[in-house]
Amino acid sequence: MAILGGCEFAIRFAYGLDGDCMPFTFWFSWSLGAFIADAYLKEKPLPFTKVPVIPLLILIFVSYFFKATIAFLFPLAAITTAILMSRLLSERVPQIQMPAMPLTALKKIGIWSYSIYLLHQPLLMSYNISLTRIFPNALQSGPVAMCVMLLCWLPIICFAFLWFKVFELPSISAGKFLVEKFDGMNLAARPAKKSGGLKFAAIFVALILFAAGNFFIESKLTHIDLVTNPTRELAR
Repeated sequence: MAILGGCEFAIRFAYGLDGDCMPFTFWFSWSLGAFIADAYLKEKPLPFTKVPVIPLLILIFVSYFFKATIAFLFPLAAITTAILMSRLLSERVPQIQMPAMPLTALKKIGIWSYSIYLLHQPLLMSYNISLTRIFPNALQSGPVAMCVMLLCWLPIICFAFLWFKVFELPSISAGKFLVEKFDGMNLAARPAKKSGGLKFAAIFVALILFAAGNFFIESKLTHIDLVTNPTRELAR
């Protein structure tokens, strides 16, 4: 996680808000929840419980109001949320009794949440463009636009359920198969004392691929930006 955090902050420092177009920019922030969940399910000490929150809240405030640091707002907010969630999960909290139907619905949505996350933005944008063409003046009203957006969540959840069944479940099964296979190969082929060099080589190769992929994506985005906005190059 330290390597991911260093990469994300380095990209945000180098590219500013322009780096938000690259998925690598959010790698660390998006991994925090899974990092905490993995420790919680394995009954390990939760991370970030001893990290102070007040300095991060000050940094969030500064990042929000100063343009030079606004690119760091998202990871700072993600770290702060991770600290609060770790502290909450580490403490004994009273169990909240919920009716069976809403509890079942929340559990299902939690299972489909990654598919919902992947699909909600492109689908919302598609619905917004389509409805704006059909009703050009209706969506200019804030309350109407909010109601339309809420209604769009029903097809989004339906699509997410299908995505979960068709893509996510087979991917999870394939990932478990590969992990079990490679774990078996590693147990059969070590001595473990020599694995340090392999781990270092794997990390080094991963960083090289990360840098190459980041450079490739940035060059493609720059080309697309120049094609769609030719006046920007002239302004430079």
